[in-house]
Amino acid sequence: EVLCRLRLFKSCDKAFLTRVAAVSSRRFCMRGQRLCCAGLATQTMFVVVNGEASVTLAGLEIRKCEAGQAINVLALSGCEFKPTYTATCQGTAEVWALTRADL
Repeated sequence: EVLCRLRLFKSCDKAFLTRVAAVSSRRFCMRGQRLCCAGLATQTMFVVVNGEASVTLAGLEIRKCEAGQAINVLALSGCEFKPTYTATCQGTAEVWALTRADL
């Protein structure tokens, strides 16, 4: 039910949402905790469920991610993904993590 309320998954069918929920892991993050770091390979996409994360490039904030927004969507592709940005939780946050291997 949480996923269907998020913008990212609004138009997805129930079978897909059930699969995503089954393979995702819920993570609770503290202020300042990094979800990904610039230049470090990752295979994990994060969906912000509650709270907020900021995305920075060269120390400048370029985006705020709120509930329903995803970080690292390209990490689920078949290619190695090294983000050029760092994503950091701005307070207590709940995110769902989905890895390439989960799919």
